[in-house]
Amino acid sequence: MEDISFLNDSLGFVADASSRISRTTDGGMTWTSTSFVAGDYNFTDIEILYGGRGYAIFSNVPDSVLMTNDNGLTWEPVETFTCSGMMDMSFPTKCLGYIGLLDGTILKYEDPVCDPMAGVNDRYVQEKTNIRVYPNPASGVIHFPLAGNITLYSLGGTELLHAENMDMLDLSGLEDGAYFLRIDGSSTRIIKR
Repeated sequence: MEDISFLNDSLGFVADASSRISRTTDGGMTWTSTSFVAGDYNFTDIEILYGGRGYAIFSNVPDSVLMTNDNGLTWEPVETFTCSGMMDMSFPTKCLGYIGLLDGTILKYEDPVCDPMAGVNDRYVQEKTNIRVYPNPASGVIHFPLAGNITLYSLGGTELLHAENMDMLDLSGLEDGAYFLRIDGSSTRIIKR
């Protein structure tokens, strides 16, 4: 086993040294192979995100990013990077990610056709993050129950605002639309109308 990633207490994935990705839907009691990749690939990281999106990388092959949009049933190559030595990745949203190379280089991946909210269950997001923002949607000031360090992002992952020790945020200067709000490491979606 090279890496393991669980979305919740039931759905999880393992990438192994045999160029195989396996999937469980019962918390690891049983595993089913979902993808055999032609070639001798050395998986280094797998990450599953909400909305069915996930990524897998390997360190020894150029163009070595695989993506799923169906919770890991099928995997397709992403023809974005032409480098080798991919070691780790992090996706703060399902459309924006960073990949670390063995030589210390950090690559940024932005999916140009991705809808960050497609497939997102609002109840799941609220339960997963425990952030309570009110009112939401809002046209002016939104409030949080506790003060914290906040960062506001566009849906494309661009940081729009960062402030420390805040328990409210004025949205009146923003264009109408959806945004991601991160408070002390947890995130949620907010709507400006």
